Amino acid sequence: MNYKLIKYFLLIIGLQYLLAAGLGVIGLKIPAALISMMILIGYGLGKKEFGRASTYNNKSFITVNFIVLILCISWLWSPSMINKYDKFYLMLYTIIAPLFLINFFSGKDWRYERHSITKITRWLILIFCGIYIAFSNKEFGGSRYILSGIDNPIAISRMATFLLLVFLIFLKNNKLSFVDYSAFVVAIISVAMSGSKAPVLALIICLIYWYWEILNFKKLVLIVLGLIGTYQTLSVIMPNSYLFDNDFHSVFYRIEALEFILSAPITMTGHGFGSYDLIFYGVDGPGYPHNIFAEIYFESGLIIMMLMAIFVILIVFKKKSNKLYHVFFLFWIINSQFSGDLPGNSVVFLSAYLVISDLYKKIKYDENKIKISEIPL
Repeated sequence: MNYKLIKYFLLIIGLQYLLAAGLGVIGLKIPAALISMMILIGYGLGKKEFGRASTYNNKSFITVNFIVLILCISWLWSPSMINKYDKFYLMLYTIIAPLFLINFFSGKDWRYERHSITKITRWLILIFCGIYIAFSNKEFGGSRYILSGIDNPIAISRMATFLLLVFLIFLKNNKLSFVDYSAFVVAIISVAMSGSKAPVLALIICLIYWYWEILNFKKLVLIVLGLIGTYQTLSVIMPNSYLFDNDFHSVFYRIEALEFILSAPITMTGHGFGSYDLIFYGVDGPGYPHNIFAEIYFESGLIIMMLMAIFVILIVFKKKSNKLYHVFFLFWIINSQFSGDLPGNSVVFLSAYLVISDLYKKIKYDENKIKISEIPL
């Protein structure tokens, strides 16, 4: 397993959230994603960790970028005159730029140890979630908490839950310290305060998938009872959290959006990149249906949506790739079915890069084995 690649994957997605939270608290309106990439480039150059990417990493980079380009092709016939440009620029610096960055970092496969990932995740949780707990405010008319730098509680919930997932995976066989317990508690509180249900669902599914091979009936019962106990405890401590809200008004909104999309005439080429808000509300804005397949179908058409579906299915069911990369991809693709648009689900494409890169590596390894076995003795 390439722990260096995992390290920079976590830093690329985690540092921008950390900076957004910190800069928002002190009132500086600076694009956190841009600053985080500049910091990582400087860090990589200083540590001499940039290097020429391997063939299989470059193939993965080209594959994922090709998929992104296909998803943007309906820009050419979009009726939008504002949002299609804004959305395309967002795609460039939330997907394309991080893909370039992680591909550069993939060049030198240095042997990082497992505990280094635990350390990075632990401190990302403590700092990011600590800032969130200390400086968040309740959203207007709601029960969730937001930060001035990250005004979407769903984004906060996703990041806190993903860091918790990575933390729980890499804690296996590690001796727990006070800092570990603190990170776990801080992450749980952040998930409850941000209140989104989809990241919690994704967390449960991914943990079961990760530990499935070592689970027996007794352990499974204990895990289920532990989850129920944790849920009940949090519902008593934080009864007003959106996580325990049973009104489901956000679900009804998403169903309304899907009904609108399905009621529209079936189109092979879509209504145009970034056109959802314009056609649904009559406003050329950044709205989206909170489901990337519905978004792709409406804006880019049935053909491209089917291509994306095949792409996702191949990644999910290709067992040759590293299981951890599968877990990362699974977490983000589950979340993309309930919230966010294409730029907002950029980590789907970054985690796809990890899976595909590992697949190309395994294919190359198998080819080399075949060539060696064909050498006459």
